[in-house]
Amino acid sequence: MSFNFSGRVIPSAWMCNLQAAPEYLEQGIGMKLMLAVHNLPFDAVGAVGINPRVVPMFRAMRYNCSDRIPRYVRVVNTGAFERLTGRNRPPIRPSAPPAQTGISVSQAITVPVEWDPFWHQFVSRGYFGTHRDSEFMRWRYLDHPWLRYRFAIARTQDSEVAGAVVWRVESVRDSDIAVVRLIELITTDFETTRALASFVEQEARAAGAAMLDHYGMHANKAALEACGWFDESDFPDLVVPSLFQPLVAQRRSMNFAVRTLPRSGIRADEYAHVLSVIKSDGDQDRPN
Repeated sequence: MSFNFSGRVIPSAWMCNLQAAPEYLEQGIGMKLMLAVHNLPFDAVGAVGINPRVVPMFRAMRYNCSDRIPRYVRVVNTGAFERLTGRNRPPIRPSAPPAQTGISVSQAITVPVEWDPFWHQFVSRGYFGTHRDSEFMRWRYLDHPWLRYRFAIARTQDSEVAGAVVWRVESVRDSDIAVVRLIELITTDFETTRALASFVEQEARAAGAAMLDHYGMHANKAALEACGWFDESDFPDLVVPSLFQPLVAQRRSMNFAVRTLPRSGIRADEYAHVLSVIKSDGDQDRPN
């Protein structure tokens, strides 16, 4: 896998697991494993969903750590959401009608040939995160062996690519409730974000879903709120489950840590303000 730093593609990796037998924890095995990862041919390393007990170790190893990837939620079926959360009055925000901007959105079964030029333009504005070129989008989503991801493209009146969205419908185990996980929301402006979010909401309503959610750094919060979404952190007493296989009725923040290695020549202060991290799907989101 590769990261992209404002147009520069660098070899990188996301760590999935860091485990050590209890009898070796006092011997610094965790840090030795991390150093072994740093010796692999990567210029950047990241991890999402870190055990809070080992976050101090990540900080000690000069990782850029955050306690929370912002999570946005949109209620689409009040009754189903109440059953899902046990809350009688879910926070529902009105959705303003979108402006007539000429942005059109349509579902796609292949990555368009115009995607890579759009992606190059997108990252050139300032970006640090996973390199989401057409090869990655096909491998990660469209060619996934068992999860069915849906993919839609936004275009301008001149048919130029203006953004994309990836989502999937997830059925809650042992329940008739469904939720929509909005995974990727790649846009450069307010109105395109609104157009893509509104498109996925229509798909969620057609699927009878209770809600949509999206974890993402630098998501266009104002555009999502204009579509009726809310930031989970605005409602500290609201418990919106994030694990559905099976349903875990508790609030769960998603932390992360990222660092570049010296051989990359990229300093933390150069990428911190354009760092983009999302919560994608993991083994804890579905049966193993």
